[in-house]
Amino acid sequence: MIAEEAIGLRSSENYDDPNDSPRIATIYNGLSGRGQFLAFRKGDPEGSRWIDNEPLYIEWTQWVADWMFINSGRRAPNMPVIRNAGLYLTPGVTWSLHANHVSAKCRYQEACIFDSSSSRLTPIISSLSARAFVAIANSDVFSFFLKKFVKHNQDIEINDMRMMPIVIPTRDQHEQFRDLADLCIQAKRAEFINNSPSNELVARTRSIGEELRRDPRTYLHPDAQDFVLATPRHCLAVLEKAVNLAAEKLYGVEGLGPFDEF
Repeated sequence: MIAEEAIGLRSSENYDDPNDSPRIATIYNGLSGRGQFLAFRKGDPEGSRWIDNEPLYIEWTQWVADWMFINSGRRAPNMPVIRNAGLYLTPGVTWSLHANHVSAKCRYQEACIFDSSSSRLTPIISSLSARAFVAIANSDVFSFFLKKFVKHNQDIEINDMRMMPIVIPTRDQHEQFRDLADLCIQAKRAEFINNSPSNELVARTRSIGEELRRDPRTYLHPDAQDFVLATPRHCLAVLEKAVNLAAEKLYGVEGLGPFDEF
């Protein structure tokens, strides 16, 4: 056996997939060359859904990565804490801690370095991507189940989310959730920069909204004002209705709503 120190490995390094070696090498060895910063996420004070708007970055050169791992957990002021480093630079889902009588506010996280104090779940199976998961987690039926059967208070902690039953979607359902999440994220990005929704986004949203308006369950119908689709927020309101319907079908409770009691 060769000692870890001799070959330069750190605890929790995982080399099961050779194709994943560039990501692993970046995590533990840092960046070199001109690009030396990575996206860093530690929460969203605005409490947004779908994505956040925090332009934070962290220098991730070799000496920084070395310093972080060597000093992780050291009993001294301003020392770092590294947890789940093997999941760095993968997409995941995070959420706002407080949700008092409102649905969960879940956000998709691009590949990034994430703070140890922020709650985050990372799907690790191919049949449930992070984008599909964030759509499921942002549905009313998900929050209804969470508040009614898991824990009914304002805080959504990591263990509460771990206890949630997640129905693994079929391939077609997965594509639908992922596509809806992509549209919602597109609308949210346009809202952040105060842009009008693109023609493609409006066309896709209008088509989805027309299907909802033909549904006999009126609680799934888009509001008339939202269906004007003049702003990204209007588009998002319609798309979230479609997310709710898709989640109801996934959990086998289609048409039994509205699931808006939190």
